Amino acid sequence: MIASIPTSQDVNDGLILHNAYITAAVRCAPPHNKPTREEMETCFNYLEHEKEILANITTILCLGKIAYDATCKLYKVKPEKFGHNKLFSYDGFEILTSYHPSKQNTHTGRLAWSQWSAVFAKAKKIIK
Repeated sequence: MIASIPTSQDVNDGLILHNAYITAAVRCAPPHNKPTREEMETCFNYLEHEKEILANITTILCLGKIAYDATCKLYKVKPEKFGHNKLFSYDGFEILTSYHPSKQNTHTGRLAWSQWSAVFAKAKKIIK
């Protein structure tokens, strides 16, 4: 179990994450959802601080290539070919990747609900 309830509808609905943490590689909403290199670099220090705080990470689920690239940079590992529902193992942790759940991906059919569900089912198996 990753969360106490299946969906969150409100900030006060009682959702609690169990041994999970959610963050973002880019913390702004740039025009056309295409962050610049400068915006990504500006936000990178947040990830560095979170890595220090969350020292016991074993599994990282990256939603999109930007998240995957930022995670590889953060952990100083060479990025491999990005794709949906791919698992990469490194010394002491694993990275699972997914297409980003943006409207562009979900409305065009690049990311279907079944694919989205499959990546979370895989994540749950990995962390058990």
